[in-house]
Amino acid sequence: MRKIILFAMAIAISSFVFGQNRFKYSKIENNKYETVFTVLGIYDKATANQFINKLIETDNVIDGKIFYNRRCKITSKKELYFEQIRQIAQEFNADFQLGYCVIKDKRTYAEIAEFSENYKISDYTPQIIPASEWVFPADFPKKEKYTNAEDLKKAKQQWIEDNPYKWRDITGLEYLDFSINLNFKTK
Repeated sequence: MRKIILFAMAIAISSFVFGQNRFKYSKIENNKYETVFTVLGIYDKATANQFINKLIETDNVIDGKIFYNRRCKITSKKELYFEQIRQIAQEFNADFQLGYCVIKDKRTYAEIAEFSENYKISDYTPQIIPASEWVFPADFPKKEKYTNAEDLKKAKQQWIEDNPYKWRDITGLEYLDFSINLNFKTK
């Protein structure tokens, strides 16, 4: 009888651990993870900044940025369960766009699907500009100024994060728009 109870408890614990919903992550280095997602329902810069600042205060979050009041990038010490971050989003009457989370719970999936359906990204429609037609401003990092490719890549990445609207004007796409794979092709 005792073995049956222990076995049942082990199944319950493992289903809790493995059944948790997560963001899609990439490991950027030891004990550092990066995730991106789109939060819907935030429409102004002040609210977006309050949201990201509250997010940064969350345990294990190292850094966070928000672009266009909705596209978020978080660096953390471990993979986070999105339910803890979702609670913060819901404090701002917001939620996630379906597709950036690994959702195993059917009820949560349905809630987010309904929210995503009712809160469309309406202020921008991508007009993809072919890479051969991209025109970079004078302050965009150029390889002549850098001694190695890794420094140049970091400089380009930083420029894009500092100038997301200029990036959108150059490419026709918003930074962190992973519905289209950019691969950061910046010549």
